[in-house]
Amino acid sequence: MTDHAEEQEMEAEALEAIFDTHFAVQSPTAEGRPQWTVDIYPETASDPDELQELNHVAIQLHITLPETYPDEALPILQVNILKGLAPDPHGDDLLVAAQEEAAANEGLPCIYAIAERLREWLAENNRPGLDDISMHAQMMRKQREQELQQVRIQDAYRLECIGWPTNCQRYLCGKDPILLT
Repeated sequence: MTDHAEEQEMEAEALEAIFDTHFAVQSPTAEGRPQWTVDIYPETASDPDELQELNHVAIQLHITLPETYPDEALPILQVNILKGLAPDPHGDDLLVAAQEEAAANEGLPCIYAIAERLREWLAENNRPGLDDISMHAQMMRKQREQELQQVRIQDAYRLECIGWPTNCQRYLCGKDPILLT
């Protein structure tokens, strides 16, 4: 029989070593379930002022662990926006990404993998103004996304024209092209 509490304790120690002051063990729920929080920034810095200057976006991942985590249950996740993002749609996008990563690592300690996936998302979106929910700002973001998509389409077409087959679907979704041989 697996000792889930011991596994959870070991994962908490590892996360504390990795995230230092950005990781915290919270008081357990009324049912006695462990709760943790991880503050996630796209860029790291030891100086708090530098951290704020480098990062336009930040979140806090709140984790509640079921009794049988990690072997039989997924963590219960919540994303709280700390800086620079609008709750809708960014908070929802981040929560979906976190849940997908948890499901992909089912049966394993997965909090670090979840935090890293969210950090990557934040790094890709580390720019000011994402918390502006005005109609104009939304329109400008959508226009920028359409322009980037058009550039990706043109690049994929160019690569195919010069004889480099690519996985266009992956490239058009904003990922690096995978060259097929």
